Amino acid sequence: MLDILSFTAEWCGPCRVMGPLMDDISREHPEVSIQKIDADRNKQLLQQHNVRSIPTFIFIKDGKEVDRIIGARAKTSIKQTINSSL
Repeated sequence: MLDILSFTAEWCGPCRVMGPLMDDISREHPEVSIQKIDADRNKQLLQQHNVRSIPTFIFIKDGKEVDRIIGARAKTSIKQTINSSL
């Protein structure tokens, strides 16, 4: 299984754009677990994963980071990263 850590914040415009897109991807890819993490409430996780900008999407397989996307991206770009990470 592939996990995606989705670091976002309520006040972040690009994060608000990516939210529905990530919901769509979650429905289309049941083999992927997307965990939405509020950056303002989880400072320790931001430090642990070296997140310096949001939105940030960290792709984790077998407990290891296999890819990372920083910033808003098109749905096709996220899906390509998913397919290459599976």
